[in-house]
Amino acid sequence: MTDFELFYSHYPLKKSKGAAKKKFESLHKSKQLPDVNVLIKSIQDQIKEKKHLQSQNRFVPEWKHPSTWLNQACWSDVCILPQEHRPQTRVSNSIDNLQRALNILSNMGNDKFESFCRQAHLSDHDRECVLFSYNGGPRKVRELSKSMLKEA
Repeated sequence: MTDFELFYSHYPLKKSKGAAKKKFESLHKSKQLPDVNVLIKSIQDQIKEKKHLQSQNRFVPEWKHPSTWLNQACWSDVCILPQEHRPQTRVSNSIDNLQRALNILSNMGNDKFESFCRQAHLSDHDRECVLFSYNGGPRKVRELSKSMLKEA
């Protein structure tokens, strides 16, 4: 299968194949055409974008003829793709877990705190928030800032 045939097999609108082939070969010969895999990825992204727009009842432009798409270098168009939903990798931390972590840190020390953080699947961000709170939080930062300003 030639690069053009591969491109054309992925392009959703099957119109004016001869004109598309002529434009493809012309761009390829002048080295203005990226690798066929770039073209295919762009087509796939544009398909996803159109499906996303359609699912939101938004305007979805018609597909251009493949020769027009090539002539206008539409492989370089920016697509607005839906955010992919990633599976949740940690248990959501409740306020109770954060308060418990703060109590463990205050009363039992850092080793027990770190152990609890691992067992409760506290994120690094939540762990840092507990440590920040334990070390005085925003009040402590304001106090340090005021003392540094007085010294300057």
